[in-house]
Amino acid sequence: GGKGRAYPITRAHEARQIRGELKRLAKAVEEGELDRGVGAIVGTLLNYALGALRTELKVQELDDLIPRIEALENEEEDAWAS
Repeated sequence: GGKGRAYPITRAHEARQIRGELKRLAKAVEEGELDRGVGAIVGTLLNYALGALRTELKVQELDDLIPRIEALENEEEDAWAS
């Protein structure tokens, strides 16, 4: 955000939106407002989006942890060298 840029949607917000859409989708299918086949396809695509979100979170966790692990390893090497 800032400098004229829109604030990015947080991952948690995005996950809540997708879960809400899945609930609405299920209700529409249950009430006969949406064809089951269409509901199944849209539900599958939304689940793919959730899977991609989970993968993105895991990658971010690794990206955050790797420099910390490397710093600890360097500290350990420096301690042994002293």
